[in-house]
Amino acid sequence: MLGSPDTSRWGMSLLIRDGIRYLTLDSLDHQTGGQAYWKVIDATALPQLKASQDFVWVDCALDDSSDASIAAVGVWKDTVLAQISYAARPNVSGRRFELLPHHRVSCVVEKDRT
Repeated sequence: MLGSPDTSRWGMSLLIRDGIRYLTLDSLDHQTGGQAYWKVIDATALPQLKASQDFVWVDCALDDSSDASIAAVGVWKDTVLAQISYAARPNVSGRRFELLPHHRVSCVVEKDRT
């Protein structure tokens, strides 16, 4: 679920189709019989990962402002995602993904990933 004035309505998913990874911005369409039905509002294809790269969407920030919805591609160096080559986040009010200047994005985890 994503932060917005109506946080129960928005989500983000990872979809892999024909070997291509996509991020989808999803909206709760309706609920019937206790079942939630979501529709894809926007999608963005992720770049092909090199052998040393990872895709993450946790523990990232833009200009040191934490934002759990940021998705990034980079190389882990201990607890820091270095060499970030791609970053995006959903713009819920604009109903689309926005590419971020990757040099302004940082991703750090508290525990050593090795």
